[in-house]
Amino acid sequence: MSPSSRLKILIISSHMKEPGGAEKNVIDLAAGLKDLCDVEVAALQGGYQLDFVRAAGVPAEDLDVRRPFSLDGLRKALRLYRKLTSEKFDLVL
Repeated sequence: MSPSSRLKILIISSHMKEPGGAEKNVIDLAAGLKDLCDVEVAALQGGYQLDFVRAAGVPAEDLDVRRPFSLDGLRKALRLYRKLTSEKFDLVL
């Protein structure tokens, strides 16, 4: 598969703070897909688990949504919307 035809995937997690099962699955999935696809991880609330994603060679972003029903939460939602529309992901999980 040529680099231009690689599937572009964004994995969104609610948070990456604790070493739980969902967080481990996000890390394992992203690391497993990185050689096959262009994969990124975005966490609504980041944490040290994002460091494991980055250590696996996968780009990771902390969207830092602390209070979703506030003006700041709206700004962060717009930031995510812009990311989704500008980067044209093929699949969002």
